Amino acid sequence: MTTALAYHPDRADGGDALIAIVGALAVHGFAAWMAVSTLTLPSRDLAPIAQPQIIEAEVIDARVLEAEARRLREAAEAEQRAKDQALAEQRAMAEQKRIDDARLTAEREAADRRKLEAVAAKAKAEQEAKAREVAREKREAADQTQREKELKTQIAAEERRRKAEQSGALTAWMLALNQKVNRNWLRPAHIPDGLECVVRVEQLPTGDVVRATVTRCNGDEIIQRSIEDAVLKSSPLPTPSSRALYDRNIDFVFKPTK
Repeated sequence: MTTALAYHPDRADGGDALIAIVGALAVHGFAAWMAVSTLTLPSRDLAPIAQPQIIEAEVIDARVLEAEARRLREAAEAEQRAKDQALAEQRAMAEQKRIDDARLTAEREAADRRKLEAVAAKAKAEQEAKAREVAREKREAADQTQREKELKTQIAAEERRRKAEQSGALTAWMLALNQKVNRNWLRPAHIPDGLECVVRVEQLPTGDVVRATVTRCNGDEIIQRSIEDAVLKSSPLPTPSSRALYDRNIDFVFKPTK
């Protein structure tokens, strides 16, 4: 009887192929053992010994089997590595996609935030510009009202002053000033004929003199200083009969009296 063992590695995976090889080795080993045992048994006279059947076994080279097993194992390992690498690549791609999606989301949110900030800044700038314009208009209106008020006050004062001058109150006041200064004037030794000096006087509403300065005069410096001293000694000066004639700074003409 001939036992034929056929092995097809392309029809089984690594584990099944290894089991098939081990099974074949066991079968062939048992057949070889039976053949050797039959040949070496002693002859018996009581019963004829049947002619033993020769078992032809396909001898498989152990090295070939080992190489095949190693090839299958390496193929299985390579396949597993390929699967692991593919899985790692998929995970890497998924992680990269997650990062890219997060980056895009952050960029969109930042862009939206910048748009909102720009809109808010524009609205704020417009509100501030409008508020400045309103404030400017209010200031201009207030200034215009103040100017009109001051102009009316000035016109009224000038009208009162004009009426006071026409009534002779200004002439009477200037005469009273000149008389009082003359009473307090220490005459220098030499006075030119027709002496006439214009004196700028800074005064308070009470007539108290703050400063006196001769601005124009046909007398020398000694005469001018003596007139200024006389004005200071005359403080407080006479006040006008009409308040419309009052001015902080007045100019009056000083003439000596006999």
